[in-house]
Amino acid sequence: MIHASSTSTVVIDSHQPVSLETAGSAKDAGRSNNRLSGCHGVPYPLMDKGPHDGRVVDGTPLAFRYFTMIRPPPPPPDEPLVRHHHNTHLRNRPTTKLSIHRNMSITKNNNAIPLDIRQLISQRYKRITKAVNQAFWESDSDTKHSLYVGSYGRGTAVSTSDLDILISLPEGQFDRFDGYKGNGQSKLIQCLKDTIQTTYPHTDIHGDGQVVVASFSDRIRFELLPAFEQVSTQGYNTFLYPDSNLGGAWKATNPKAEQYALKTRNHSSNGLLFDTCKQIRTIRDERFTSYHLSGIVIDSFVYYAIEGWRWTTGGTASSNPGDYEKHLLEVFNKKFASGLFPIALFAPGSKQIVDTTKSVDCLKKVLTYMTK
Repeated sequence: MIHASSTSTVVIDSHQPVSLETAGSAKDAGRSNNRLSGCHGVPYPLMDKGPHDGRVVDGTPLAFRYFTMIRPPPPPPDEPLVRHHHNTHLRNRPTTKLSIHRNMSITKNNNAIPLDIRQLISQRYKRITKAVNQAFWESDSDTKHSLYVGSYGRGTAVSTSDLDILISLPEGQFDRFDGYKGNGQSKLIQCLKDTIQTTYPHTDIHGDGQVVVASFSDRIRFELLPAFEQVSTQGYNTFLYPDSNLGGAWKATNPKAEQYALKTRNHSSNGLLFDTCKQIRTIRDERFTSYHLSGIVIDSFVYYAIEGWRWTTGGTASSNPGDYEKHLLEVFNKKFASGLFPIALFAPGSKQIVDTTKSVDCLKKVLTYMTK
């Protein structure tokens, strides 16, 4: 097995804003001479730094008819107390493709993926998983050795989001492809591509750097990431995955730590975090399609910027219309100097550095649009 250890943890306090720090000293896995980088585009230590106590937090609150947003921390005694009030109606969930809303402010439980689409995703997920298990694990299971990752796994996806699946492969396969002379990572991507092609012979399937892409005729797109699980003495196990670019390298990712951190913060905000992330994606995909804004940048920024804001039932001290959206833009302007230059974010839970270079411009446009 590939082993890793961790000596520090991240404590998440649902009542206080969590500042995103660097993850501590880097350690090398010792398995390859290839360089090791973080999964979000910049160098990062392989070790896992996220906490784990075995709990699974659903993060989905009870459905109320009216909702408001409040900031729980009171101002200091020498500052005036400002009372806010804002009620928002629960909108109907879309059953087809998302349409452009007149009011692009954040609403409760909006932008949900329709049930029939989720069922189709699950069906294809199971077929792909079974094909991989038959080829690599000598198993007919359609659920083992695979994991939803990306925005779908973090709970922040919308109908237009790609579906990211992590495919866990046996340790022996790592030794096999790592031993190739010259870009064994590319050969691993091709091997997985051939495996999936046998299940979907008429589907457009191709390798793309780090993943195998399966683009279906109904525009649902799967990105399949082959990976090798590492055993960690603390927190969640991390995964090594191939990057076939620039001669090949192994990179590290910790999706379970990210999922746990986001779901925990979403739970403490009564669902506001997920609703915010989904609304930003919706505006990006409907208004700013020619710009780039990655999902991990969205989720990491909202996790950092949401602070103490949360949904609450009507009748309590709450915000004026648009206050929360303005708060997000203010945080952006302070952290990114109004978009003049990119500053690295840290992914929730995994604390891996997130490269924001190509996403800052679009994020500013979306946040500004939300305040109009």
